[in-house]
Amino acid sequence: CTRMKQRIDGAGSAWAGPGGLAGAVSLSYDGTQLCHLQTVVPQLERFGLRGTFYAEPESLLQALSSWQAVQERGHEIANGCLF
Repeated sequence: CTRMKQRIDGAGSAWAGPGGLAGAVSLSYDGTQLCHLQTVVPQLERFGLRGTFYAEPESLLQALSSWQAVQERGHEIANGCLF
């Protein structure tokens, strides 16, 4: 808590990410719907970004090979739910 307070107050050193980046953003999407494959993934890749997609088993399995290709390009497929 003290380290966070120091950063909020402007005291202490700034966080440095990979390659000296000053910050980080996590882009996550709830589900593995077809619209994510058709719209979200291409837009993220257009800007050199990657996202995390929390999988729904039914929709993931309906387009499994497409989602595997998305994962191979650096996106993360995470567990959204089991039930």
